[in-house]
Amino acid sequence: MLSQEFREELDNYILLHYRPEGAKERHFNYDEKPPVPAGMALGVVAWLIDSDLYKRFAKLGATFSEKLMWWIKKQGRNPVEVYRTIDISKEHFAKIRNNPQYHPTKGTALAFAIALHLNMEDTQDLLKRAGYALTDSSKSDVIVMCFLEKGIYKIDEINAALYSYDCKPLTNWRGNK
Repeated sequence: MLSQEFREELDNYILLHYRPEGAKERHFNYDEKPPVPAGMALGVVAWLIDSDLYKRFAKLGATFSEKLMWWIKKQGRNPVEVYRTIDISKEHFAKIRNNPQYHPTKGTALAFAIALHLNMEDTQDLLKRAGYALTDSSKSDVIVMCFLEKGIYKIDEINAALYSYDCKPLTNWRGNK
């Protein structure tokens, strides 16, 4: 359970960092259309090879799954210990490990970052590889950021805090653990 002192600290952190209104204005230019290459089939291939897109494909980084396994190996951790820490099944972890294109939920990706005791920068990197980010417009994200900044990597405590603020827990956490 959260101590009263930490609860007050978390309340203050949320007050300072939580921005539910998000960005005030959006900058989209709907008038510009992307250049369309002439002569489709062969033209598309030639355009792709000369384009920035091709260069970006050539520089693709590690996927979430690949980076997760890299972190587990780098830390000398036992994969079983890591997936049990976040309370996912052996089958679910096998899907993540064996499919480099696997797309986890944001909660699962965050839970792995916490189980691996990643700092804020490395957590953001791992989340980005899964297509997510921590943002100050989400109360649950702000709560997790508070724990990460304090170096508190206890999934049950984080889930209890999320639950107490009416946010969805990261894992299949039950309040009666």
